[in-house]
Parts: sequence; structure tokens; C-alpha cells
Amino acid sequence: MSKKQYSKELKLELVKKHLEDGISYWKLGKEYGIEASIIRRWGHKYETFGEDGLEKQNADLCNYSAEFKKKIVLEYLGGDITSQDLAAKYKIHAPSTVRTWIKQYNNPLVFDTFDKAVATNPGATPLLHSDRGYQYTSKAFRRRILAAGMTQSMSRVARCIDNGPMEGFWGLMKREMYYGKKYKTKEELMLAIEKYIDYYTNKRVQRNLEVLTPLEFHEQKLENVA
Repeated sequence: MSKKQYSKELKLELVKKHLEDGISYWKLGKEYGIEASIIRRWGHKYETFGEDGLEKQNADLCNYSAEFKKKIVLEYLGGDITSQDLAAKYKIHAPSTVRTWIKQYNNPLVFDTFDKAVATNPGATPLLHSDRGYQYTSKAFRRRILAAGMTQSMSRVARCIDNGPMEGFWGLMKREMYYGKKYKTKEELMLAIEKYIDYYTNKRVQRNLEVLTPLEFHEQKLENVA
């Protein structure tokens, strides 16, 4: 069944009845025989994009370049803006479009990183901790875990036991080596990350580790176990 089309004039009329006259989406839907959720979506697009948001979307609106998509994804990964705010900022008609680009960008990144780690450490079968992101819950990632002989560990919703320590590390790293600095190339950023991880592991003492570096604390515990 083809999707029913509504004119811009009708959309604008109903949105203004809601915003200016205070008529609920539910009453408007009942009166005009249109689902309230559809009218609500029109209202959101009008408030975000103005009357342009009520225009029928055409192919040109969907033909975003690869460079533009990457720019949006990298801005999102910067951590200071939501997908909805990005959609509004760049006049992208649906936040779900931004979320799709993020998913398409992240999946290969996660999978390639995992494959490189396995290749670098042949025979290693550690317990792999992760959050509940779509990359880690996908069938493709699960197949990789099984093929590598690893055990996957994933806390349930609202339980950060597995992911909390790693998130803490990322936050610390960003505060100490990323925020406030500009990296001109990917290679420059990668080198900075490598140097920081070396510093954190081998030189940065921590109070909760008995004023030892992570490596020193780890070695000390191994000696105690032996």
C-alpha cells in the first residue's frame, strides 16, 4: 500500500491549530482522520526547520556526500551535541538519518579494531567486556567473539560494572590529552593516544592503586598470587 501524501498547506494548517489555538494532536487527528503521531511529527519539523520542514522530501535532500556524513559523525563523536541537535543545525530532516550514519561509521571501526587485536595477539582468549551498544550486540560481532574463542561479558541495562572502568579511563584521557588541543592529522592524534596510554600505564601513579602505576600494581598482584 502506497504511503498517503499530504499537502504542505494542510500540514501547516494543522500545526498552527495546535501551536496557536492549543488544539491537541489527538483531537486534530480525530477530526481530520490522520494519526496524531503523524501530526506531532509535522509539528516537530515545523518547530525545527520552519515551513521548509513541511515540504515533501525529495531525492536531493537525501543525497548527502560522504564528506558531509563523516563531518556530522565526527562532530557527534566529539561528545558535545546530540543527533537531534545535529539534524537541526545542518537542516537534516530526521535525527534518525544522523543515527544511521553514526551506526554505519562505527560498525566497521569496531570490527576492524577487534580483528587487528586478535591478529596481534594470536591464541589469546580473554574475557571481553563491553557496553550494550548495537555494535557489540550484533550477530556479526558475536560471530567474531565465538571464532576467537573468547567469552563476552555485558552488564544488563543500568549496570555499569563491566563498562564503568573503561568509560572512566576514556574520560580521564580526554581531559588530560585531548580537550583544549587541536590535532591536524589522524596520525598526529593516534601518536598522542599511544603516548598517553604508555604514560598512563607506566608512569602515572594512582592513589587507589597504592600510589603505584597500573603496570606496577598489576605486577605486584601477580607476585602475591604466585
